[in-house]
Amino acid sequence: MKNKKNAILQKAARLFYTHGTQSISMDDVARECNLSKKTLYQFIDSKDQLVNEAMNLQLDTIEKKVFVCNAISPDAITEMKYFFNCIEEMLELVSPALPRDLKKHFPGTYDAMMRFQDEKIAVFIQHNLVRGISEQLYRTEVGKDSTARMYCWALQKAVEDNFRDIKKEVSLIKSINNIFLHNIVNPNGKKMLISR
Repeated sequence: MKNKKNAILQKAARLFYTHGTQSISMDDVARECNLSKKTLYQFIDSKDQLVNEAMNLQLDTIEKKVFVCNAISPDAITEMKYFFNCIEEMLELVSPALPRDLKKHFPGTYDAMMRFQDEKIAVFIQHNLVRGISEQLYRTEVGKDSTARMYCWALQKAVEDNFRDIKKEVSLIKSINNIFLHNIVNPNGKKMLISR
């Protein structure tokens, strides 16, 4: 039963990512899942619940992907690059309508995403900065909290000020990531970036 519900949430999330929440109906989700609407409602009570649970499942997936990079990364720069790749891959799938729809029509879900940014993404960046400084790859004068918040703010602005063109949005985010990394590394870190 849980696997079936997770499959529904995954398919609904893909629809929301591609089209936003407002242009997708419960009928669309039922059709995408090859279910009758009546069967869909055995798993989900409302569109509000569907949007909330689908987005929460996506946040859990992002968290798992992002935080595994610490375990598999030999250094802070590699860890940060892996993180950037995860963010870029995810945002390549997101329609510019999604953040706007969530903010306007599902403020609780939107607030949960902002908390995720503050409590998970910013904390990841802070830990990476500590690691990079201890590995003598990052500048020691970098303010961990303010730098993490600045990155999250820039990412949020890039997504919310969407261009209605995903390619331009992803290009902007890649530029933000590149500039961010090049501004936190010290000369040792710059050598490592150049050599890769």
